[in-house]
Amino acid sequence: MKFVNATGSHYEIGLKHGQEAKQLVKGSIDFYANYFVTMSQVQWPQVRQIAQGFMDSLAKVAPHLLEEMKGLAEGAEVDLLDIIALNVRTEIAFGIFKEDKETDGCTALYWKEHGILAQNWDWLQEQQDNLIVLHASPTDKPQINIVTEAGIVGKIGLNDCGVGVCLNAIRARGVSESKLPIHVALRLALEQTSAKGAIDLLTSMGAASAGHILVGDSNVAQGLEMSAYDVQSMDCGDNGFLIHTNHYLLEHPGVIESCIFNDSHFRLDRATELANNLAGAQGEDVLVGLDKLFKDEKNFPGSICRLQTPPSTASTIFNIVMDLRSAMAVVKIGRPVAPKEVISLHFAS
Repeated sequence: MKFVNATGSHYEIGLKHGQEAKQLVKGSIDFYANYFVTMSQVQWPQVRQIAQGFMDSLAKVAPHLLEEMKGLAEGAEVDLLDIIALNVRTEIAFGIFKEDKETDGCTALYWKEHGILAQNWDWLQEQQDNLIVLHASPTDKPQINIVTEAGIVGKIGLNDCGVGVCLNAIRARGVSESKLPIHVALRLALEQTSAKGAIDLLTSMGAASAGHILVGDSNVAQGLEMSAYDVQSMDCGDNGFLIHTNHYLLEHPGVIESCIFNDSHFRLDRATELANNLAGAQGEDVLVGLDKLFKDEKNFPGSICRLQTPPSTASTIFNIVMDLRSAMAVVKIGRPVAPKEVISLHFAS
């Protein structure tokens, strides 16, 4: 796993990201160029033209992250529109897909009693080699540790204030260029010093497309079901867990899910069942129980721990378990049943 440690201004952080992960950034561009052709018969030059439409809105909603993208482009020796396209890939997909197909599927949870945020991130196996860990220390904001696709400035992880974010893909039509692209929203959440601050920010600014962002700290969490038209929030259930997969759990008037993943309901029910069995767990039983949950292969290959083999179209690419009380995380690269690498993320005291 490639680690990128960057500090300074946002431009400097992006520059370091691009320089140190240059080949992986280009790998991400190649991956999504092939992905969009396969899914929509759209060539990369056209994708870049679509990305151009987000330039002005990024300058308004997150100008410092646009600067980071500029540094990233320079460091990786690619065009700025290539980097913007990566960072708005979710929004571009909703705008150009002629047919919605299942490609991703993630299982995320927050455990209130222990201040733990965790998920399996499922995606196409071909993109696994382009993952990096980005440790960024902006001069005026919290430090962050995120696992991300090279070239993308925001994804899954936590900051040194103990605020963490997870992501679940949801397929629903609609794009609003004036709101926050999903991956930009993830990064902005980690610039806040509390989950409440992050929740308030994302709720007020809204998302450019559909998705579920689970935001938490050691005291509180909310699941934000987002579309281009609304944001609906949900709290922990009576069992002390907040669990989400890849379909809306709340009502979104006027929003139509264009593709509901065949195994999303199963994974939600199965994760809830296993979480209920963890009630009262303490000490080492906490992590042992979570490990068992995220390794679960019931309904294989469309299980919590997925494998990219028919009928499943994605595989678990990594698992992350964040202890938000200690602002630490453990990441397993690959499927949790057979990880290729285990990484600890923490911040210098």
